[in-house]
Amino acid sequence: MVHALPPVTGHPVHLLIMFNWSKIFALRILSRPRRGKRTRQRYRTVIFKVDAIGDFVIALSVIRCLIRKYGEEHCCLVVSSVAAELAAREFPAAHHVVVAVPPYGGLVHHMLPQLLRDRRTLSAIEGDHLVSLRHQRSDCHNLLLSWIRAGRTYGLEDHQPVWMNSYTRTRLNYSFTDTIMVPPPNTKSDAADGALCRELQLHKALATRVLGREITTEEIIPSFASVQPTSGEVLLAAPFSGDPIKDYPQEQFVRCLVAIHAETPLPILLAGSPSQHDALHSMFAALERKGVMPIELCGDLSVADYVERVAEAKAVLTMDSSTAHIAAAFDKPTVAILGGGHYGQFAPWHRSGCQVWLTHSMDCFQCDWHCMHPEPYCITRIEPADVCRTMKRLLQGREK
Repeated sequence: MVHALPPVTGHPVHLLIMFNWSKIFALRILSRPRRGKRTRQRYRTVIFKVDAIGDFVIALSVIRCLIRKYGEEHCCLVVSSVAAELAAREFPAAHHVVVAVPPYGGLVHHMLPQLLRDRRTLSAIEGDHLVSLRHQRSDCHNLLLSWIRAGRTYGLEDHQPVWMNSYTRTRLNYSFTDTIMVPPPNTKSDAADGALCRELQLHKALATRVLGREITTEEIIPSFASVQPTSGEVLLAAPFSGDPIKDYPQEQFVRCLVAIHAETPLPILLAGSPSQHDALHSMFAALERKGVMPIELCGDLSVADYVERVAEAKAVLTMDSSTAHIAAAFDKPTVAILGGGHYGQFAPWHRSGCQVWLTHSMDCFQCDWHCMHPEPYCITRIEPADVCRTMKRLLQGREK
């Protein structure tokens, strides 16, 4: 006889606790290594950098420092699918493992098929050393790390800054054999120190521990090895970031380009991703109505081809996006519009005085983009005239 189960009842708080405990249990089961004999590929070091394109660009030089010590052919890079093309181009002799999990992780139960595929792949590699360059980790990142066997493991336990949101509050911890504890930034000035943003400072501290010597600022500043910059005659404009709240209002961006074009009538390359197709065409039409010509649209290039277009640009106007980091790595005259949501963590940084990150200072910096205002004033109150003046100064300085 089949009996109907009684309905689940209880206080909502009790149900939430049960749900969380069930997720913790599932994470513990998933984090157990796969049983059975299997052939493993061994490397001197495994470098874990499952991240977005801009974050991978920030890590280019620290990866190069590590690979130089251990030998590129003896290293394995674990990267996300979005950064895989760039990783293969910059480090062609290394072995690459591309995981299916999105660069920022996510809810584990939404990604079980991808995680199980990644588990099979990562369980087949082994390293004398494992170095994690992902400092703010979700449960997904810690799961991926738990499947890699290594003799000695290096990572940072980043005391969560005030902007860290619930996505990174983990239920599954990964314990490194060699851990550096990092205090959070307390103020805006503490968060951004000279040429290095906080992410680069963390890379520097970790590489110093792994390599057993002091890493200099010059060694850690991002740069490309596969592509050399040239001085073209195009202003590359990237008006959109990966999150609409971080974007400069379209009308103000158009005003910037109109003013810059009046001062220095360079051809404009309007760049974006395929998902930004409609917005790019809308801005293209707005610029045409203002008489700004010539303009080229660029919205469907591969990562490698896009990096080359940035390398060929005379100057770059961009949001806080991968374009800003690519341009800075090439030491291009760059004006990047930066909000305060994560100020100092991933930007500002620069190779020289040719990179300027513009923001409107607010007391609410480090808000994790949970904006308390009707709009993000840290961005929208940046005046187009200031953007134009900054770009004009950079171009004049480069021409001297």
